[in-house]
Amino acid sequence: MLAACAAVVSYGIHFWSPVLVPVLLSLCVAAAGQPVFEGAQKRGAPSYLAAALAMLVVMGAVFGFAVLMAVAGNELADSLPKYERAIHQFQTQAAIELQQHHLTRLSVSVARFDFGKTSTAAAEGMLSSAAGIFGNVALVLVLAAFFMLERAVFYQKLSRIPSAPRARDVFHRALGDVQKYLWLKTLMSGATGILAGALCAALDVPNAVLWGLVAFALNYAPNVGSLVAAILPVGLTLILRGPQPAAALAAGYLVINVVIGNVVEPKVMGQKLGLSPLVVVVAMVAWGFLLGPVGALLSTPLTMVFKITVGHSDDLRWVSRLLGNFSEARDTTEPPLRGSLAPREAQ
Repeated sequence: MLAACAAVVSYGIHFWSPVLVPVLLSLCVAAAGQPVFEGAQKRGAPSYLAAALAMLVVMGAVFGFAVLMAVAGNELADSLPKYERAIHQFQTQAAIELQQHHLTRLSVSVARFDFGKTSTAAAEGMLSSAAGIFGNVALVLVLAAFFMLERAVFYQKLSRIPSAPRARDVFHRALGDVQKYLWLKTLMSGATGILAGALCAALDVPNAVLWGLVAFALNYAPNVGSLVAAILPVGLTLILRGPQPAAALAAGYLVINVVIGNVVEPKVMGQKLGLSPLVVVVAMVAWGFLLGPVGALLSTPLTMVFKITVGHSDDLRWVSRLLGNFSEARDTTEPPLRGSLAPREAQ
């Protein structure tokens, strides 16, 4: 019965993903801007003014990122002819090597690949979707403003529900955990982007600003995002400058990912996520399938909210504990299992 319910709900999420994606994004934006909203209210500002101030802060961050992306895109456009020449030479050499190893069909395919045509088509596609992206960003910001204004009324609505204390506790804890995660993850992503951009600049890799912004954005995808961000700069460095600079760049990216992802980030966040590392990876795949790329980026906060929600259900608390990290499993106060399936120490 539980598996059947999960299948039906998953299909509904996937079917309604065009509606759910902007709503979930606006909820995350509202959660991130909530501290500004609450701070303005504590200083006596009315709700609409506090929401406007929070939205201005969020819009300022979005506008700053867009300006940096525009500058990086302009630099990339200037570098495309150099990339095309280098890739053409690399194609020719690769085709010759494949032909010498009697891989004729693969050699012909490599030689016929038109990078210039492919890059032009990709650029045209990005420009044609710019208007749609702008409209989606505007929709997300408007929804986030209404979510902020609705929070106080929402608490009043909860007080009229018989199970209000438990529902309010779930909502408050989920909102606090998502806020904490978003702020800390943004801080870690910013550090990753700055270090990646500085590394590319130090090794004289073209478009260092662009690769730093890509590392910042993809670092929100847990565990694999930073590694994916290294593929393009390392590949282009291999084509432009050879294997040694590319190996140095790859080693630098690996050091950044190990230090930020495995040393700094766990110490800053500690056990606050309350999720098993395996659950984080599986959740990214599952939410990415249900909601697309946005689902992969939001997989961790969505799983945190799901874990907190089921943790307040007597029937589904075991699901919350399965999703939790080792410290939660170790600190549980439930009696140990008895019988043939129990651990040796419990027996």
